[in-house]
Amino acid sequence: EEDRQMEMGRLERTFDGTGVEQASLNAFLPPTNRGYALLKRMGWQEQTGLGKKADGRHEPIQMAEQYATLGLGKASEYEEKAEVATEFRKALTTEVIAAEDDQGRQRREEQVAKEEGIREKLKEETDAFYCEVCDKRYVKVKEFENHLSSYDHHHRKRFKEMKETEKARAKAKEKPRKEKKDPALLAAEAAAAAGTLVLIS
Repeated sequence: EEDRQMEMGRLERTFDGTGVEQASLNAFLPPTNRGYALLKRMGWQEQTGLGKKADGRHEPIQMAEQYATLGLGKASEYEEKAEVATEFRKALTTEVIAAEDDQGRQRREEQVAKEEGIREKLKEETDAFYCEVCDKRYVKVKEFENHLSSYDHHHRKRFKEMKETEKARAKAKEKPRKEKKDPALLAAEAAAAAGTLVLIS
C-alpha cells in the first residue's frame, strides 16, 4: 500500500492534467466525450438505458481496484465454486460410519469382504501369468505371451543366466579355506600321537 501511494504521488508530480477531461462516476458523459459520440451513433439517447430496448444500465460501472494477480471476476468465481463444492461435497467415510446403523454396518462389511474376495480370486487367476525373470504380472494370456516373446524379456533372461554362470565360475575357482584349529586341540592331538598326556586348561 505504501509503494502504491508513492507511485501515485510520483505520477501526480510528473503528469500535468490541465485541460484533460477526467471521467467521474458522479456525472454523465459530456457531449465532447468520444464514448458519448459513439453511443449516439449507435442510437443511444440521453437519460435512457443501454441496449436495443433501452432497458439496460443507466449508471456507469463502478470501478474496483485490483491488486491480486487473478483476472477480474476470477476470485468471485473461485468462491462460488468452493461454496457449491462444500454444499454438495461427498460425505467422508468417517461421517458415514458414525451415522450408520447395524444394518448399514453389516452391508458395508459384506461389501468390503466381497471386494476382498474378488481381489484374492483375481490374484490367484493372474498368478499363472507372472514372469519371475522380469517381476511382471499380466491379466490376459495374450499379453503374457507377447511379453515372453519380447526383446526385454529375453534380454533380462540372458543377463540373469550370465550372472548365474559368472557366479558359479567364480565359486569354482575359489580355493577351499583351511579350517583353523584351536592351538590347545592341536597340542592335545600331537601329545596323543606321541603317547603323552597333556592337561588342557
